[in-house]
Amino acid sequence: MNRFLPISIFVAVLLGAMASCNSDYEYTTVWDSTPCSLEVSAFSLKANDSIIENLDSLYFAVDLNSAYIYSPDSLPMGTKLGKVVVSVTFPNSVSEAKFIIPSAEEVPDTVDYLNNTTDSIDFSYNGMVYLRVVSYDAQYEMDYTVRINVHKVPADSLYWNELAYRSLPTTLSSVTAQRSAIIDDKVVCLTTDAQGNASIATTTNPYISSLWEATDVTLPAGADVNTLRANSTALYLSDGATLWESTDLGQTWTDTQTPMIRVIGAYDETILGIDKVGDTYYHVTYPATVPTAVPDGCPVDGLSSPVVYTSKWSTKPMLMIMGGTAIDADGNETLVGSTWGYDGSSWACITTNGIPAATGMVFFDYYSFTTSTQWVTTEYPSLFAFGGLTEDGTPSKVYISRDRGLHWTVGDEYLQLPEGLNTGYLTQAITWDRHMTGRSAELDGMEGWTPFPGVKLAPWVHIVPAGYDAESRITKPITSWECPYIYLMGGNSSEGVFYDTLWRGVINRLMFRPLY
Repeated sequence: MNRFLPISIFVAVLLGAMASCNSDYEYTTVWDSTPCSLEVSAFSLKANDSIIENLDSLYFAVDLNSAYIYSPDSLPMGTKLGKVVVSVTFPNSVSEAKFIIPSAEEVPDTVDYLNNTTDSIDFSYNGMVYLRVVSYDAQYEMDYTVRINVHKVPADSLYWNELAYRSLPTTLSSVTAQRSAIIDDKVVCLTTDAQGNASIATTTNPYISSLWEATDVTLPAGADVNTLRANSTALYLSDGATLWESTDLGQTWTDTQTPMIRVIGAYDETILGIDKVGDTYYHVTYPATVPTAVPDGCPVDGLSSPVVYTSKWSTKPMLMIMGGTAIDADGNETLVGSTWGYDGSSWACITTNGIPAATGMVFFDYYSFTTSTQWVTTEYPSLFAFGGLTEDGTPSKVYISRDRGLHWTVGDEYLQLPEGLNTGYLTQAITWDRHMTGRSAELDGMEGWTPFPGVKLAPWVHIVPAGYDAESRITKPITSWECPYIYLMGGNSSEGVFYDTLWRGVINRLMFRPLY
């Protein structure tokens, strides 16, 4: 057996691998002296609690094509970067690895990493330094950009985009009530005035004011605008006694002959509602099924818009409502601070710990985020509830549930509404995707919207323009994505003043171009 064979095979394989890195180069040594030898295979930080806890858990990605070393998950806004010891791994021998540290001075500082591996590197200058790597034979060198990303805005805050509002879309000169619904990929906004005149406006994109088309309509006598709901084919509302249906976006209405004083919403194609016989309230449906008595504590008035969801753990969808007013057989009213759900056969309270009881709340399905001690951010489908009227007549703060209404927690200060943004009793939220394309034009969609002047807003509101694309977030060439905006519509103050306004907002992180 030739004892030199393994060595010769090893050398041949190594040379073959080197040649595959760049076939234009010729090799005369087993030392890799090509650009491939400049590779950084790992980068990390040492712990430094003076900057932030668990700093050593921050993950770094290495983009060899772009010579970019970066933290995909950004540290929280306000993190003050400074000197920190780093660890760099080179799979090949290199003759030089020098950190070049920008500063306000004309001459940058340098640290010889190979000879001073425990020296601190100062990231206080925009969180960025450079790492110059020189090959073993000094023929090649590469400058890596090394960056610790820190959010420039509170990424998870409910930032009300562009600080702008507009009046509700309508043909009426003065609006006193409104309700909206989504049907057939359209947003439908129904408005009425004090004289009983009505208008319906529709759009395929509420972000662009000019796309709203409004017409005059005639509603059934006694129609309650706040009962407007929709399934996939028709609009529905109640006149206080029976349910009415429109299959032509509100132009004409037909009496379904179904007793229903309140309309809850659509479960699949079935319309759920409430009726009252004597002193007893019943859950009813259209098409009609056997009525069932409303359980104690279940709201029958001041109903929020419903949220319907399905999950991989459930066999049927769940329809949920939040807050409202419960009325017992003696006529006593009680505000509700919990979530009630319907699974296709029965109603039940699904909340373990609720929120301060309120009626007429804003309730919608959206997203929130948490960041672990390893700085990994996780997105959660979440329920949001706020506004309405509490016992003392004030709107509720913003509350979030990440487990579909089982537990609720108050949102942090950045998630609360800015001062001066009017939300009250029966304000409604519609969520609608906006098609984002990189750094969207700041004035895109601003026609018809008015900047919000003269009111002191929460500190986080004065942050970024529309279409903010965090330059610190490294991406593949993703050119477009869908960003869900929240549209708050109408509502009444505790004094009964109607808010003829439409606001829009979005959680900042959802505006960022997605990471790869």
